[in-house]
Amino acid sequence: MCVTFFVVDDDRACRSMLSEIIKGEELGRVIGFGEEGTEQDSIIIEHNPDIVLLDLLLPGQDGIEIARKLKEKNFSGEIIMISQVETKNMVAEAYEAGIVFYITKPINRIEVVSVIRQVINNLNMARSINKIKETLTVINENKDIEIVENEGEKYENSNKNLDSNIRDSSLQILSELGVMGESGVNDVCELVLYLAGVKSKSGETKDIARLQDLYMEAAKNISGTNPTESDLKAKEQRLRRVIRKAMDNLASMGLENFHDLRFEHYSGKFFDYPEIRKRMNEIKNGAYKSEARINIKKFLNAMVLEVM
Repeated sequence: MCVTFFVVDDDRACRSMLSEIIKGEELGRVIGFGEEGTEQDSIIIEHNPDIVLLDLLLPGQDGIEIARKLKEKNFSGEIIMISQVETKNMVAEAYEAGIVFYITKPINRIEVVSVIRQVINNLNMARSINKIKETLTVINENKDIEIVENEGEKYENSNKNLDSNIRDSSLQILSELGVMGESGVNDVCELVLYLAGVKSKSGETKDIARLQDLYMEAAKNISGTNPTESDLKAKEQRLRRVIRKAMDNLASMGLENFHDLRFEHYSGKFFDYPEIRKRMNEIKNGAYKSEARINIKKFLNAMVLEVM
């Protein structure tokens, strides 16, 4: 499927360059351009592109406000922001508004192509998953489908393959976060496997009310065990260590290169961005003990969304 783009930038040369990159690299098709921010969100919704390349500084309405309005209107595409401004506060605000990547001017062709291809890969993955879900829904609703003797065996094998894929995807993400050596890796995989299973069956993300209850449910459903209170406490300690380590690694990546693709992709999704910035400042100032807070629920939900 051809990926469609909408480019919003008040600089004609920039619009032309982005369009040429998209066409020259065969990334997709540009279906519209915008030169100012006024009512741009409505225009974008009308065109309904897969990806929006959005300048931050626009006459009439800035890019962050446009991104917020698109998010409020449940825009299904992805937003990549492009700007000369790259202060940490501004970048954080852009991610909070709903963008997926932030590219700084002057435009670097290699960076633009790399970022767009990654976003396209994510879009294609999401489309494939939606098609699988639609197919499964049709099969489940079709009462006249022939039931063969080994249907139960096929279903079991299918579930095993799905579980294996979820675990493999979880391990890949944890590897990118640099925490594979931590003892809590298996605990993260177990919880993600359980939460992903709930989401695939109901179509909704499970509301995590109490973490202790979640640990208990996951252990019973995935490993078939009935953990004691001390087991649950040990599990939470391992989880906190591995998530804390992931935060430290991302903060270090951000300090070394604020536009590291792993930092841009994971930091705002897996952690509260102000806390990441706090940890970055702590590392910069040589502080060993961290006051930055981690959010286990946010981390686990983000993991589920990534692997699904």
